[in-house]
Amino acid sequence: MNVSAQHQNAKGKHVAIVTFNHNVGHCLVNKMDSIGSQSSHTASADVTQEESTTSGIAGEGLDLTNPPSPKCLGSWNTWGINGPQKLRSVRNWINKYQLGIVGLLETKVSLNNLKKIEVGLNLSGWNFLSNITNADPCRILVGWDTSLFNLTLIHIDVQWITCKITSLASQESARITFVYGRNTHVDRRPLWDYISSISHLFNDLPWVLLGDFNAILQADQKVGGDARWLGHHEEFHDAIHQA
Repeated sequence: MNVSAQHQNAKGKHVAIVTFNHNVGHCLVNKMDSIGSQSSHTASADVTQEESTTSGIAGEGLDLTNPPSPKCLGSWNTWGINGPQKLRSVRNWINKYQLGIVGLLETKVSLNNLKKIEVGLNLSGWNFLSNITNADPCRILVGWDTSLFNLTLIHIDVQWITCKITSLASQESARITFVYGRNTHVDRRPLWDYISSISHLFNDLPWVLLGDFNAILQADQKVGGDARWLGHHEEFHDAIHQA
């Protein structure tokens, strides 16, 4: 199995590449914009009006006009998933790119409404888990196609969910951590500590980290706001390199 992830810019856009049975699937991850925004999208993607909020795709030359095989994963900061239009958009995104595992971030779904949202996604054969017991409303909702993968929860927190996945076709396994970082650098420190401290336990399998870290790796990735590069901005970079 081959697993890698790429970070592009302050918008948090990534491409994860997961190989099962030597077939590589390129996965669109981290759609960041709310429905109705005017965000641009890459020319290579075949985008409908409903999907026009795609903030971009990392990876030069990545062609998503032909959807990948259903063996890849993605994440989307949904900015809320309670409305029927957003549910339809998420379902269309999953179906179009044939995603087998997804992490939906900043869902804003309450405990009382969580089951309704899972059913409303109308994804046959899918199971879900969330960190609703750590954060209400739900910050991270993970879903997977049970006809393609077994998924086992390893760690759960307000800022991350870590799982072990196994392909039913190849019996190859990997670990995935879906991340939704807190808004302040102080609140994100437990996330950086987790990434740097847990990595030595994950040496036996590929490990994918993806999501919305609410942080950037270097100053030239910053768009707007305070232009200063302060000491705490190094914490994300340090955690990734320590891992």
